Amino acid sequence: MSSEAAGNYGKDLPQRTPFPLAPLGLRLAAYVLDFVALIGFFVLLTILGTLLVPEQMATPQGFQLVLLALFVAAYSPGTTSRWGGTPGKLLCGLRVVTIRDGRELGYGRALARHLSHVVLYMIPLVGLINSAMPLWDRPYRQCLHDKIVDTVVIRRRL
Repeated sequence: MSSEAAGNYGKDLPQRTPFPLAPLGLRLAAYVLDFVALIGFFVLLTILGTLLVPEQMATPQGFQLVLLALFVAAYSPGTTSRWGGTPGKLLCGLRVVTIRDGRELGYGRALARHLSHVVLYMIPLVGLINSAMPLWDRPYRQCLHDKIVDTVVIRRRL
């Protein structure tokens, strides 16, 4: 990205969103709930993999890894594009929307958001910085993966 393009980021966006931004505490709670769901799914895979996979076919660990990869690939993008957020976000009253018009994400944008999140966590310290960005990012309190796909996390209207 050229310095001119970087200097123009966000210039055409409104200074305030017409929707209420998600409080940081609720975003953290949603993340914890989703992490607990992931751990629960992994425990279930461990039990099923041990009980159901014949040793001649594959190792239980191979079966678990395949199902875990499918779960991780479908969980966030699938639920975000279908219902507006992961189960953790929905339980906390949050939604992920496009920053320009507040629309729900299509599967492609939800997948790009998720994959950018995963890639950022693979780079030492960048994942931590990504998670902390809403503490200082203004006016939208976005993480880097939100900036990449022009999304914002908002509080749902109940």
